[in-house]
Amino acid sequence: MVDIIIPAYNSQDTIVRTLSSISAQLNKDEIKVTIVNDGGDDYKQIVKDFTPLLNIQEIGYKTNKGPGYARQYGIEHTSEDYIIFIDADDTFYGSQAISMLIKPLQDTSAKFVISPFWQYGKNVGEMAPVPANLTWVFGHAYRRSFLKQHNIKMTPTRANEDVGFNAMCNLIAQHEMGQEGGKILPIATYEWQYNEISITRRGNSEYEYGICTPGYIYNCHHAYDVARREGVTLKELANGALETAFSCFIYYNVALQQKDLPKETLEAIEQLSRKFYYAYYKQVQEYISEDDYKNIYTACYQGKQMHLQGVIFKMTLDDFVELMFSKPEDEITYKELEDKVQAIAEKLK
Repeated sequence: MVDIIIPAYNSQDTIVRTLSSISAQLNKDEIKVTIVNDGGDDYKQIVKDFTPLLNIQEIGYKTNKGPGYARQYGIEHTSEDYIIFIDADDTFYGSQAISMLIKPLQDTSAKFVISPFWQYGKNVGEMAPVPANLTWVFGHAYRRSFLKQHNIKMTPTRANEDVGFNAMCNLIAQHEMGQEGGKILPIATYEWQYNEISITRRGNSEYEYGICTPGYIYNCHHAYDVARREGVTLKELANGALETAFSCFIYYNVALQQKDLPKETLEAIEQLSRKFYYAYYKQVQEYISEDDYKNIYTACYQGKQMHLQGVIFKMTLDDFVELMFSKPEDEITYKELEDKVQAIAEKLK
């Protein structure tokens, strides 16, 4: 059996098509659907309408906490062998999507599966393929026993919790099994539908840097800490940690260009970056050759071109590294930083 977990906040207008795509699955008798009501209006009537078609339930809580908290709440209140997430405005691609996602987990000892997905635009016919990746949880399936064994959890942050979650899964699975720890499907299983009221697609600088950038740094740092706790070596995570360090530099420069960015947001980005640099930047250097250092930076820079249009960097990488180590590591705890970032997020949700 497989649990499909749907974090949902006032998604009554879109979740019907999501559930319809699940009810069209050839193996729907093997599926248990859980809507996690993230502090919004209830889905009682929708659940009632789909009960003849699906094994479906609604759970939840009263205060909106974001998709990361909702997904983890869903994990903790379900029990099937395999876990798949879908957002309440998206759909599965084809009637065999779930079967294809869980088959590698049934046939091998792999810990997770990822697939490509389709991203749809605002206008009819606007669609683009997105390669299988470790950024989002779209078109992914996870083995519950693996998550439980290593205490891998979504953080309650409002952005990039999926980046951290996937990084933990990938690093720990590869440490245990090498490349066989994760499987990549060549066929799309998921459709990322356009939703203009989704906060992740508003594109404003306050959301992009007020939630996304702090969330990215926090979740990457958390992921590496958990991986280390589970036996992953510095050598195994060196490339990823260095890429994260370069991302901190790039995002900080871009944030400096945002005239409407609150002072406390920029401060949080700097504090989060400094904590990460103290924890990992110098520590991984012995595992990185000079050529690898340059190649990782180049790849990181090129991968962020969408953020860099019209941006003139106000500092070099050397300047940023000097800034990071110009002060002692901030005494502020990650919990305090998380609370600061969440306070900003509350204003933008």
